[in-house]
Amino acid sequence: MIEKITDPSVDEETKIEDIAGNLYARILEETEKMLKSQLEKLGVEFPGRKLGASEYFDYVGIGLKKYIYSDDSLALASYEYNGIKILGVRISENRMGIEFDIPELKTENPRGLNESGEKQGP
Repeated sequence: MIEKITDPSVDEETKIEDIAGNLYARILEETEKMLKSQLEKLGVEFPGRKLGASEYFDYVGIGLKKYIYSDDSLALASYEYNGIKILGVRISENRMGIEFDIPELKTENPRGLNESGEKQGP
């Protein structure tokens, strides 16, 4: 026989909070990996240690911007570096997954030039 649960127990609430916390941590971890990868393509070098989420902005500087869309329930955030969109993060239409919009960027060489030999960005 299946019982309908109308009042979740403390254990169930704790499990839900744990799942939500783990999901948030995983989304943050994946976002950080992709953000670092995109910034490296634009010539930003990182220290040998792992950076925390807030450290990216301190390390990269004023050129890195994060936008949050309060009027779109599916959009979580987008990131720009020196006016170039480098990453978008949103909830999928069916609300069961996370989608990353990863624009293809021209990789800069150590002299700050892209593959065509031109300076990328401002």
